[in-house]
Amino acid sequence: MRAKKIVLLGAQAVGKTSIARRLKFNSFEHDYKSTIGVQLHELKLDFEGQKQAVVLWDTDGNFGDKVFESVYVKGASGALVVADSSRPHTIAHMLHMIDCFEQAMPGRPCFGVLNKTDRKMPDAETLDEVHQHTNQIHLCSALTGQGLLQATQRLIEASNKRDVTW
Repeated sequence: MRAKKIVLLGAQAVGKTSIARRLKFNSFEHDYKSTIGVQLHELKLDFEGQKQAVVLWDTDGNFGDKVFESVYVKGASGALVVADSSRPHTIAHMLHMIDCFEQAMPGRPCFGVLNKTDRKMPDAETLDEVHQHTNQIHLCSALTGQGLLQATQRLIEASNKRDVTW
């Protein structure tokens, strides 16, 4: 199987790097270091009895919509768009970035990830709003690891159905 290029998008400080580190090393660092540009994280995930090569492109949250003009998104097999469940403005940003990704990369899977659910679960009204926008939303925690592997595996499965590789 060829490597899957998965792009991590979202506002600044929503936990994209923590998600990448949790998936790669199964660990969490409490020290916050802002990503500048992009960081690549290569990993192998067990998927349907085989090892799937994945390259996570952890992008800088300061890019905003300009990330879609960069090489960082080009050739992506799919995207995980991350929001901080305790900061409502990042959820609105996540929904906007999902729309942008779907326009820039039609047919490629794009899932929303509400991170930091160990701190605060989104209320029912927020979840209803998100579900009206997209049915591909995952409640996750980079701190505990809850939901991250499943969200990533589902994204890979969706990209395999579309035969999208990097």
